This record gives sequence, C-alpha cells and structure tokens, in this order.
Amino acid sequence: MQIRPILPNEVEAARRLLVAAGWDRKVSNADEFAELVARSQRALVAVQDGEVIGFIRALTDGLTNGYISMVVVAEPQRGSGVGRARGRGRLL
Repeated sequence: MQIRPILPNEVEAARRLLVAAGWDRKVSNADEFAELVARSQRALVAVQDGEVIGFIRALTDGLTNGYISMVVVAEPQRGSGVGRARGRGRLL
C-alpha cells in the first residue's frame, strides 16, 4: 500500500469511495468535489494494487497541528490499519 498526494486522475475514484461510504450528499457533484480537493491543503490517497482504497483531506500548519476534514477507507480494507498508516514524511 502506498499513501501519497492524490493525482488528478484519482479524484473521481476518491469521490466514488466517499459516496460508497455514505457521503453522497456532500460529494454528489463531481465538479464541486474536484474543486474541493484542489483547494485542500492536504488531499492524500491510499493506493493498493492500483486501486484507491482510502482518502483523507486535511488542514495543517505543517508543523504540529492538523485537522482532518474527511477520511474514508474502502469497506473491505476497514480495520486493516489503512486509516492509521503514514505516507512519506509527515502525513499532515
């Protein structure tokens, strides 16, 4: 599994992941979601075997404090540590 900044071609996969987890009202419009991701300080994905299995969006000062706004993990991977994993360097 790799955790890294989201790529433009992964935005729709992240949106579908959120919809599957019940966030459909907040992310129903694909264009608005793409704008939301573009304006986020941090937007990361967890990718396994080329598939987006996790998404996180956050605000941070880059040093010690951060606020997670959205976090979701695909149902089959829940409980496996994806939400607690860390990417390269600082997560937030």
